[in-house]
Amino acid sequence: MKLAVPESPSLTDGIVEREEQGMIVLSPARGRAIRRVLHVSGYAGRYVWNKIKNGLIPAHQLLGCVELARMGYEVALAEPLPHFDAYRRPLPHDLKLLRFAKTWLGPDDIIFSGHTLLYWLPLLKALGALNRRIVSLTYARERLDFSRNHSGIVTLTPAAADHAEKRHPR
Repeated sequence: MKLAVPESPSLTDGIVEREEQGMIVLSPARGRAIRRVLHVSGYAGRYVWNKIKNGLIPAHQLLGCVELARMGYEVALAEPLPHFDAYRRPLPHDLKLLRFAKTWLGPDDIIFSGHTLLYWLPLLKALGALNRRIVSLTYARERLDFSRNHSGIVTLTPAAADHAEKRHPR
């Protein structure tokens, strides 16, 4: 007698994938999305998503994007963005995300930076040219440009939490 081994759920169960304006968008398979998130990091995008789907790297590399899609969020995976350097190619940097952010995200939706990568978008928010929530992730006592224009700062270490609280108490 041979026992049947139950199949483990697929990584993409409950998630629909599509392309929109050149970005991969992960959506809940059932129902309407409750909020949209533009996920920006130094290593996300199509290449990483394909490696995750093929089991070559773990899904946690997308910092919860897969789980958010299952929970009812729509998540757009921006192509990798390097750290901002004012002296080496400062343009277009994160400005290339502006059109997508303004057309795809609503005012209550979120631009999430998986590290301290954004420069122009928080500046545009300060100037009133971008009305979107910006949240960045920090690991330690890193510089976060225009941090007062962020709606939130996620910290991963006590040092980062202490730094964020002292410099940006809101």
